[in-house]
Amino acid sequence: MKHRFLSLISLVLAMFIALPILPAMAEENEPTVYQSGDFSYILLEDGTAEIVYYFQIEHSSEIVIPDELDGYVVSSIGDEAFSYRAYLQSVTIPGSVTSIGDNAFSICDSLQSVTISDGVISIGANPFYRCTKLKEINVSSTHPCLVVKDGVLFYKSEQETRLVTYPNALGAVEYCIPAGVTSIGDEAFYGCEKLESITIPDSVTSIGNAAFSSCRSLQSITIPDSVASIGANPFSSCSDLTEINVSSNHSCLEVMDGVLFFKSKDEIRLVTYSRTHKEKTEYSIPAGVTCIGDYAFDECHFLQSITIPDSITYIGDGAFYACRSLQSINIPDSVTSIGDDTFYACRFLQNIIIPDGITSIGDNAFSACKSLESINIPDSVTSIGVNAFQDCPSLTLTVTEGSYAETYAIENDIPYTY
Repeated sequence: MKHRFLSLISLVLAMFIALPILPAMAEENEPTVYQSGDFSYILLEDGTAEIVYYFQIEHSSEIVIPDELDGYVVSSIGDEAFSYRAYLQSVTIPGSVTSIGDNAFSICDSLQSVTISDGVISIGANPFYRCTKLKEINVSSTHPCLVVKDGVLFYKSEQETRLVTYPNALGAVEYCIPAGVTSIGDEAFYGCEKLESITIPDSVTSIGNAAFSSCRSLQSITIPDSVASIGANPFSSCSDLTEINVSSNHSCLEVMDGVLFFKSKDEIRLVTYSRTHKEKTEYSIPAGVTCIGDYAFDECHFLQSITIPDSITYIGDGAFYACRSLQSINIPDSVTSIGDDTFYACRFLQNIIIPDGITSIGDNAFSACKSLESINIPDSVTSIGVNAFQDCPSLTLTVTEGSYAETYAIENDIPYTY
């Protein structure tokens, strides 16, 4: 999971920062968004309020989230609701709140302290993602499902014991995850740049999306045999990582030539291309691999050429994100879509052939490919996402007259030819 762009709701609400959001503005099938002071909220089915955006008009450094808005009990903090609040240093979450959404307080650059009341029984992917100064998370010793141990936040239920947040500002160079932890949550260690060594116990069965992303001092890691599930590249942007260790008899993970793969009855997925081969400029994905995972080659700055076998049927979002030296790559006929951010900022990529089977090209798929000169878009493409070719100053699309691609080029002022 990458967060390179503001969420759509943040952008839309920011445009109306000084205006009340009225029921008439709600889209069909979308909940009505109301404004009360600095807060925007929606009403849930049980009649309680979920905060979906915080404006921080007065740039307050401390905030106690209210337990009511316009007479409605505040029970939930939505995904990214308080994200990008640069002045926020301290947050207190009231006892009325039972749920905290994914990345609820993400990228609050000044946030240092959070207090979570006993009402919270559900917590999403790292609510404090990229809060680089966060060093203190407070929960009571009698909290029903949250525990803070050595500054690290855990969520406990009958189904799991999940490591939710390792605060960026703890500053240690080594950390041993406690025995008994069963899962490492999405982005749990994101941006912990001082950590050089992390020990994973054999109680862990699941590693989430981008779990160790941007741990730039992490040099090696050993994944125990107990791990049966692994998300989108847990080690993206780990620039010093040169060694991923798994046992030769692991049930679903294998490291071949320094590259991590996940194997199941449904897929053979390339998870992580590590920095083991910093001098290597070419890589051929082994035959039989069926999937290139999300952000699998993220920021592999040295690779110039990647060969993809015909066995590949899926290429994940951001698969080659910021592979800035990449010049040559083939997309086999077996692939049917190009995801969001797939070739974002591959600035030396000049030409690419899209096969006839491709039906969709995702948001920002080729954005910031500054050397890209030509792409032949077949008639099979019926969907092209937002900013798919943004900041490609040399690009001319080759399209068929009357095709969807021609219409997209005209509407987005992109040069094209037949």
